[in-house]
Amino acid sequence: MSLSFLQKKSWHTAKTSNQEKVWIEEEKKKKDDAITAEKLKEIAQEREHEEMLRITGRGDEADAAALNWMYQGRKKTEEEEEKTAEEFLLGKKFEGKKEDQSDVKKVSEEGFVGGLMAEAKSVNERNEEFAHSIHDPLYAMKKRQMEVTVESRKRQRDLDMLKGGAEDAGYYGARGGAVKEKKSKKDKKDKKDKKDK
Repeated sequence: MSLSFLQKKSWHTAKTSNQEKVWIEEEKKKKDDAITAEKLKEIAQEREHEEMLRITGRGDEADAAALNWMYQGRKKTEEEEEKTAEEFLLGKKFEGKKEDQSDVKKVSEEGFVGGLMAEAKSVNERNEEFAHSIHDPLYAMKKRQMEVTVESRKRQRDLDMLKGGAEDAGYYGARGGAVKEKKSKKDKKDKKDKKDK
């Protein structure tokens, strides 16, 4: 018996569509390997370049120069603090900060990053309060509770007004419901007698 019918099965390796799928996957793998090798080569070159900068001593300076601007303002204030501490220890007269030399004014005048934001502090505080009032679930619950309390007090006041006016007329009892006038036995008997006649 011939086994040639096996090539027509979807799972057989000798089927041309299966061979094509295998070939496509092999090509993808070759491309991925080439890309990976290229990236590894780039990483190796970057490491070599960094090593050369470190050996020559220029790497730290380049990194430091890139970040120095961030610490410039703080470094200056630390130096001033050291100077005032030394003056205090040497017995020189200590003068506190004058109103003109407040940190906010220094930041805004010297043009540090964020100097404009320091001046608008009161506006920021108001914006934060507004944001908290909108996004804070506890605030929303408290607000809703207050609204319900005010509403219930208003309803109670209206009911009390209605009860007060109605009780004076004799239509409502202590609970606020309508009260039928109680008829005495004599009234009932008289009514029955009238009906019978």
